[in-house]
Amino acid sequence: MTIATILRSGIDRAFRNSRVGMVFYLSNVIFAAAVALPLFLTLNGQIAYLTMRSEIAQHPSYAWWSGFRFHDGCLAETMRPSLNSGFGPMLDNVELLFRGNFNSFGLTILFAGLAYIFLMAFLNGGALSQFIEDRGFSMQRFLGHSGHYLRHMSAFLTLQGLVLWGIYRGISPLLFSMIDSVTVASVSAPLVWFVNLAGYILVIKLVFIVVTLFDYARIILIAEKKTSSLTALGLSVKFVFSRLQPMGLNALLAGIAILMSTIAGTIFSIIHPSGLFMVILSFLLQQVYLFLLISMRVACYSTEVLLYQQQMAENQQVKKRKH
Repeated sequence: MTIATILRSGIDRAFRNSRVGMVFYLSNVIFAAAVALPLFLTLNGQIAYLTMRSEIAQHPSYAWWSGFRFHDGCLAETMRPSLNSGFGPMLDNVELLFRGNFNSFGLTILFAGLAYIFLMAFLNGGALSQFIEDRGFSMQRFLGHSGHYLRHMSAFLTLQGLVLWGIYRGISPLLFSMIDSVTVASVSAPLVWFVNLAGYILVIKLVFIVVTLFDYARIILIAEKKTSSLTALGLSVKFVFSRLQPMGLNALLAGIAILMSTIAGTIFSIIHPSGLFMVILSFLLQQVYLFLLISMRVACYSTEVLLYQQQMAENQQVKKRKH
């Protein structure tokens, strides 16, 4: 099967299991209403950076397209919603915990963010099980699978967070420090711009690889009924790096997600809520955008599951022919 065929089939499977997306969406809405919104109203601007995506409320950050100095928050912020507003299309929200200045916000915000992230980890097990089994949706079965795999999903989440922390807090500053030292004597502004852009793309590529590896580790753990998260992660590394399709498929999905976010960011930059009608319209558009992002993530999971199952079926056929 080609990547395009797998993508179409994966989206079809996601549509057949559309209730999974609704569970994620309603969970986000309930969490925002119960936790994030009251905190935002209480602390107002202090908490805005972490619980209300300023790029959605005002305008997207496109400074990295025209500036000469980049940081790890530019493209990532245009690709990913905030703690109260969704399940990111390709990058989970876990790394936001390592990029906020929690000394200024206190433990309340930290625990709210952790609660949201582990809620998503809880739902991951049920969602992936539903796509792997691909049968009629049952909330009881969905929650049962979510609870059963929570320990493993939390382990993946914690380990993924540590790896991303290493990238954002270690590799990224070191890389850009080296770039600054190399380009400090350069008089060519375009050269400085392109070198910084190359460095930023490298950081995003590393994050992309990490997320892809952990996605397939979750899938392998459930599909193959593994009891060890580390074993599943090792099999994921072997699966992803032994063939081109996983990276190619996820690159296509990432491109679609970036395009969606760019279009939405442009629309939100045009809308300036001044009257009641425009405020309501802006809110409704944000909810549509949120639902599309969640649907994109659900379709990503569904497509990844289908690719893995198709590759394993082909491997079984090859083994049978050899025997």
